[in-house]
Amino acid sequence: MPMPFSAPRLPWNAAISPRRTVGYGSARMADLKIVGAAFGATFNQVVLAAVTQTLRSYLEAHGGVPDAPLVAAVPISLRSANDPDYGNRISAFLVHLPVHLADPLEQLLAVRDGAVSARHVHTRLGVGALGEWAEFTSSKLLAGAARIYSELGLAERHRPLHNLVISNVRGPASPLHIAGAALAAVYPLGPLMDGAGMNITVASYVESVAFGIIACARSVPHVSDIALGFGAAVADLRKLALEKSETPSVHG
Repeated sequence: MPMPFSAPRLPWNAAISPRRTVGYGSARMADLKIVGAAFGATFNQVVLAAVTQTLRSYLEAHGGVPDAPLVAAVPISLRSANDPDYGNRISAFLVHLPVHLADPLEQLLAVRDGAVSARHVHTRLGVGALGEWAEFTSSKLLAGAARIYSELGLAERHRPLHNLVISNVRGPASPLHIAGAALAAVYPLGPLMDGAGMNITVASYVESVAFGIIACARSVPHVSDIALGFGAAVADLRKLALEKSETPSVHG
């Protein structure tokens, strides 16, 4: 699992401005499942690989690709199926996004292996204790600390804790209706924080996967390039998966 403060600095890893920019993209859920089945990856790992490919393309056009992987914070739920309590119980673990690799398949395999290791370390460390500590910490204290951190511009005085947050939310598997009208799509948006001026949230809905990005408008121009690149990245991975399935195996 990546260590905190080991991420390379990117344009959006600084103090954020009040202005926001958003973009949306989508892909077919069936395509992500085809990729996962072909290469032994989970749905979440395919999502992270598609994000990796998209961010590499964006960085090539805007400032250059770092020679080290990015670090993403991935929120996870700590709630079990038998948990009787209400409210949010959320932790997060860090994963590498290997943007320094040019080949989409190499990216996917690196994400797959790295995410498995990160999840294993996260489980052994019992990082859920951090979420339990936060539940008993005064919200006023946390808000005050965040305000001071922002006012002093501390995000620009140290290496980024991580480069961005990537959330994957499981949405309804059946169509929803509002006053008789069918809900066509769901596009999610998440929060930003100083030092990590980009948030990518992915949500499934029926047979589609929606990709929502929100970022600091000052440090992330042309955010639509990232959002629209998600579908193209999934298409590239699907093509590789189909080529793999059509290749005859050789038995000795």
